[in-house]
Amino acid sequence: TPAMGLMIAYNQFASDRSNMLWTYGSPPSGQEGYNGGNGRRGARKMIVFETDGRPTQYASAGFVSSGGPYKSYYQIRVNPAETSGEFPGTSGTNYYTQVYDIVDRIVAEDTTTASPGPGYRRGGRNVLIHCLAFGSMFEPNSTDPNKGPALTMLGEIQARGGLPNPIEDWKHIVAGPGGDYNTKIDKIRDAFNRIMQDGIQVSLLY
Repeated sequence: TPAMGLMIAYNQFASDRSNMLWTYGSPPSGQEGYNGGNGRRGARKMIVFETDGRPTQYASAGFVSSGGPYKSYYQIRVNPAETSGEFPGTSGTNYYTQVYDIVDRIVAEDTTTASPGPGYRRGGRNVLIHCLAFGSMFEPNSTDPNKGPALTMLGEIQARGGLPNPIEDWKHIVAGPGGDYNTKIDKIRDAFNRIMQDGIQVSLLY
């Protein structure tokens, strides 16, 4: 369900400190920002999107933009105990269109008041979305019919943020002929080393 991960990323990039995100669900002291609002306004944004296949599930949620830039959010908030909150709908089959719609909102200019924004592009600095493809589907000898559509999706996601389409060879985390698990470990390490050397200061959210 790539849509869910992308919606979470959108919320995390927000810099809201009101009840909309930062304190939703009355989190214990020290756990504010559980649902998002951890972003820094003005900082360039980057996402590393990893997948081992194509979308197979739908996740739809309302979007609240009345707060303006950096205060907008998807309605997927839950309290820290995860016992109540706003959960996405699962009715729908147009997985790729949904993913592209969310990506378009993420990469939109932060000053836009038109659909699909506001996003997080600021002053000509695109939101970079690096896509990594790993797993048996993406092996060179794979005949999985979903391989092509999945790679098309990853390339399209990157392109909407200003990165190459199709995705670069070094973002294919596969063993290849004669390779093994350690080969894939080496490739994903190399991929992250390349991504982290693009001059963006990175904050890890976990």
